[in-house]
Amino acid sequence: MLPPSQQNIDWLSHIKSGKPFNVVFDEASKKFNDEGWLFDRDPMGTIKAGETYTVTYNPHLGWTAKGFNENSGIVIQSISQGLLPDNSHINIWGRGFVFNRLGELFDYDFGLVGHIYLVDSGILTQDLPNKQSTHLGNITTLELNKSYNISTIKSQPIPASFGNKNSYFQVFKVNNLTPGIKYMLTLTYPLGTNVSYTIQ
Repeated sequence: MLPPSQQNIDWLSHIKSGKPFNVVFDEASKKFNDEGWLFDRDPMGTIKAGETYTVTYNPHLGWTAKGFNENSGIVIQSISQGLLPDNSHINIWGRGFVFNRLGELFDYDFGLVGHIYLVDSGILTQDLPNKQSTHLGNITTLELNKSYNISTIKSQPIPASFGNKNSYFQVFKVNNLTPGIKYMLTLTYPLGTNVSYTIQ
C-alpha cells in the first residue's frame, strides 16, 4: 500500500502532465523468481522484479523509461510507443501495465506487480540542512517510501576502509525503521564503475 501522502494523488493527471514518476516492482518478486536473465522465458522480459524505473509520458514521443535492464545488466533509458494513459496503461520498454487510482500496477500475466510513486527530484548533497556530523562525515536523513537522487562527494574525510581521500561517497540513514520488519532498498547507479555500498 502507498503511504498516506501519496494515496490521494490523481495519477492519470500526473502522468499526462509529463512529470516523471517511479514504477517500483515491489510486488513482482512475490510472484516469481527473477534472478538471472532467462531470455524469452524471463517473466517480465528485460524488466527486473524489485527494481525501480523512472517513467515519463509525452503524447508525441511516447513513454520514456529509465532503469535496470536485465538483459544488458546496466541502467538504460529507452522510448516506447503505444498504449495510452487515458486507458490506464503504462508502457515500459514495450511491456504494457495497468494502473489504478490507488497507484497499484498490474501486469496482464502476473496481476499486481508494483506501485507508482512520486519522484523526489532533490539532490542530496552536504549543503542540505537535515544532516548531522559523525565519524563518517555528514549523514543525510532519508524518509521511507520516497525516491532520491543522491550525489556522491569527496570533500569529507572517511575511514580508510571506505576508500581513500579521492573516493566519492555519501552516507545516509533511514528513520522510523521497526525491528523485525523486512525493508527493501533499491540502489541504481546510472554512471561509474567500482561502486560499492555498506549497510550498518
